[in-house]
Amino acid sequence: MMIKERFKLLLLVLAVTVMSVSCGNDDDTEYYFMRAADGKLLRVSSLSVTQYNSESAFISAVGDVNPYPDANGDNYMRSSSVELVRDTVYGSNRTYDLRDVWQQVRFGEWARAYGLSTDRTYLVNYQRVTKYLPCAYDENILAIPYDTDDRSFMGIINGSVGYELADDNINDGGKLDAYTVVAYIGYDSEGAVVDRYYPCRPEDMLWDFGILKIGDDFWNQ
Repeated sequence: MMIKERFKLLLLVLAVTVMSVSCGNDDDTEYYFMRAADGKLLRVSSLSVTQYNSESAFISAVGDVNPYPDANGDNYMRSSSVELVRDTVYGSNRTYDLRDVWQQVRFGEWARAYGLSTDRTYLVNYQRVTKYLPCAYDENILAIPYDTDDRSFMGIINGSVGYELADDNINDGGKLDAYTVVAYIGYDSEGAVVDRYYPCRPEDMLWDFGILKIGDDFWNQ
């Protein structure tokens, strides 16, 4: 082999090595590639497995990946005396992966209620779930607070069950965007498809909201 060809081969090996360790990762997280059973190529974090022994710990983890942390509390009414018309819509319009690298996790006994095992390592990503809430051009939408027990039909936002309205919402007389966050337990560490969501599947979500005419004093200043 000529010296020039050897040099090209060396550069290729170095490039592949660098890409497999540091290119395109989340927060400089090291990862490796794995081909899942459904054919999808995954970037899996090579850091230690995270153990969630309690459900509250996992709720906090989901809340930590909220893509709009500054929106917390902006869309709740200031006074309970304000009258509003309540409405409900179901399901989701879009989901977005929030991480390029899948996290390796294990769960405690609490996860059995969600069909998960305590002796398997799972690969978890996080998704932002968006729903369009209908409203007229002269109306505003108010996000209704949820209880902890409502997680069977709503995601997690800032560590609590519920959703928020997007900061960049523009009321054009048709809809406003609402969002929440879920964990997607897509695979196990062997690449087998798991396809579970926590706390609930996007298609099962129930979005409860209030409608007020523009000009009513309800925003939390």
